[in-house]
Amino acid sequence: MVFSFGGSPDKHAMALRLGGRGDILQSGLAWRNEKSMPYVPSPILVGNYLHIINDNGVYTCLEPRTGKTLKTARKFGSVYSSPIAVADRIYFFEDSGNCTVIQNNDRFEVLAQNALGEPTQTTPAISNGRLYIRTDSHLVQVK
Repeated sequence: MVFSFGGSPDKHAMALRLGGRGDILQSGLAWRNEKSMPYVPSPILVGNYLHIINDNGVYTCLEPRTGKTLKTARKFGSVYSSPIAVADRIYFFEDSGNCTVIQNNDRFEVLAQNALGEPTQTTPAISNGRLYIRTDSHLVQVK
């Protein structure tokens, strides 16, 4: 499957099955969703769950093959960075610098919440077992 997210001013999401012919929106469209989709943050697919956070902080978990909404939560402030996955955990960073870690499942199971103490609007990087987070004025390294 290929997942597509974007659009302005209306935000759309869709999934297309590979191998479609002709008008692929007719032959290959698996699902479409226009509710609470993101403009800036990219969703993340981890196993059987498609985790989505929109710019306003609304979380949605979809079943990737059907597009069925498994869970929604209004848990976050504004979000510019994309979620990341480490060891079956999903990390969300709000623009404020707050980080929420959830388990990779459909229950929005919060494992930890941390505050960086300053704004961040970038997606963290992972390298050699470390997490790198750029805030407005620092580069934070987490082992």
